[in-house]
Amino acid sequence: MKLPPYMINKDCRRWLLWKSESQGNSKPKKVPYYANGQRRGGKLDSPEDIGRLVSFEEAHAIFLQGKYTGLGFALGSDNHGGYWQGIDFDDIHNKPELQSLITSLPGYIETSPSKNGIHAIGYGRRFNPLGSNKSGIEAYCSGRFFTVTGDNAFYPIIDNVQDLAGVIEQILNPLHKKAIGNKPDTLETNNTNINSKLIDELRAALHCISPDDYHTWISVGQGLKPLGIVGFKLWSEWSTTSPKFKGKEDLARWDTFSGERTSYKTIFATAQQNGWINPAKRIERATLESQPSLKNDIKTNCTEKFPIIPVSEYAGLNHSPWLIKNILPKAELVMVYGPSGSGKSFFVLDIAFAIAQGIEWQAFKASQGRVVYIAAEAGAGVRKRLLAYAVHHDIDLDEVPLGIIPAAPNFLNDDDVVQVSEAIGEASLIIVDTLACVAAGADENSSADMGKVIGNCKLLHQLTGAVVMIVHHMGKNESKGARGWSGIRAAVDAEMELKSADYGFKMSITKLKDGETNGSLDFNILQIELGEDDDGDPITSCVVIRYDPANQGRSEPQGRWRKMIADAIQKLSTVQSSIPKRELIELVIKYDVQSSDNEKRDQRKACISRALKGLIKSGYYKESDGYISWELQELPPAAP
Repeated sequence: MKLPPYMINKDCRRWLLWKSESQGNSKPKKVPYYANGQRRGGKLDSPEDIGRLVSFEEAHAIFLQGKYTGLGFALGSDNHGGYWQGIDFDDIHNKPELQSLITSLPGYIETSPSKNGIHAIGYGRRFNPLGSNKSGIEAYCSGRFFTVTGDNAFYPIIDNVQDLAGVIEQILNPLHKKAIGNKPDTLETNNTNINSKLIDELRAALHCISPDDYHTWISVGQGLKPLGIVGFKLWSEWSTTSPKFKGKEDLARWDTFSGERTSYKTIFATAQQNGWINPAKRIERATLESQPSLKNDIKTNCTEKFPIIPVSEYAGLNHSPWLIKNILPKAELVMVYGPSGSGKSFFVLDIAFAIAQGIEWQAFKASQGRVVYIAAEAGAGVRKRLLAYAVHHDIDLDEVPLGIIPAAPNFLNDDDVVQVSEAIGEASLIIVDTLACVAAGADENSSADMGKVIGNCKLLHQLTGAVVMIVHHMGKNESKGARGWSGIRAAVDAEMELKSADYGFKMSITKLKDGETNGSLDFNILQIELGEDDDGDPITSCVVIRYDPANQGRSEPQGRWRKMIADAIQKLSTVQSSIPKRELIELVIKYDVQSSDNEKRDQRKACISRALKGLIKSGYYKESDGYISWELQELPPAAP
């Protein structure tokens, strides 16, 4: 058996087995089985279903034991954004029009078990399925499996995988529709408009419902009954996926259904309980209202999904491609990463406030827009950081269009992402802090898990129009960048690395599509006193300040006690360059006029000592042998 390398690669875990099982008076049915011996059933294409599929080597070894009729290959999503696809031609001996198409089909091609058909298998984007009809053409990219015979002597094997979607939509779909006859695109049955969009949505929903449960099977049939022959076709296709299906005997139940007091919406409701999200609705939500209207001579030839934009209009889009000029592009996905203690959260919050207010960020021009910060790590630390920024910059937080989500949605769950997008609405920037917190249960080194998470970050962009900025950790090997799956870097449009430096911290732009990647910014973290707790200890947080070599990154001390210490030393600095620590503390107490002499506990010495320790640590002053020292400042020369 000779197969293309992309199907037998050990990473291609799409394989199962099948048995030919008698169905009474009906023709035998090809029943799929997992390699563990269980019949394939339940919610097809779910993580549980995909997790039971195996590699070709594993499936082939079991097949050689002689318990199964043949090998099968599961079509459907690989959770990386692509789909395994299949084309099935039946009764080709009596359909010369299909015979002439075989040699032009892309993908891997082989003869089917009946010897009167062919299968083509490929990989690419999703398309609307083509079900069984008189054309002899079927095509699927979900909810199905294809038998694999290896009978491919008449067809060349191409080493590289190919996308079947183009041929299916442009060539096979018209032939498939022609076999249906000249029926209108929209039918009306029992006051229900039936169109191809509704049929596709129902078929997708049915993939998320197991037909194995009898009551569910009946309920779905009743819900589809009002759709007439279309409903019967959907119900029969879905029923055949159950190992309990008995052929014509089961399908005869259709005539007993009344369809009263129910509708096809029952199927949608049941599927949603199983985690299904209507992809058509998702696409509608992702359509940006800002999309320019097309010229009349082109508009009639385009579709809503694939609009054709005249080159003159397209070249003029996005006149301002930056949220922060030369730093943060208006793109899909941006990553800020660094080791612990590199100031990541302070850094991204500083960006958030600048964009929300429409003010310069560290001397770079910023575009004003609504910002939402997903504080997935939450905790009181976030509140203190917000207050510290407000205190340091003297702003009223009520006037800043910056929203906080103090929770951790799971980006492995599509529904969580959609709910977050509904809560946000439109925004310019969404910050996800941190990536690890919104990927609970994911293996950070797994392309499947992290591909899903990153895909949902991009979905969040599509649904809101916002740049999504993810905050991530540095890997153990700093030379390899961010932690985990290497595909994350490939998926982002821009990447900023934060590292500690002798003077504070350094931000380096390590990736920037359509921009310079050698940009950098030096910055420091300044501690801000927000008050005192019940024990008199200072409550502090930090803000980002730009590093200035002229003052070694220091700005004017903040906080009551720090300012008083600095004022006292300033008065001494023209006549002396040091003072005993004990005397300095007593001097600051002497200058203090705010504290009451009647306080039960005089905590001023402890507060001043802590503030002084912080100033020394920040490099304002030095301490040695019980003395506090500073640079002596010279007085200007006296006037003659």
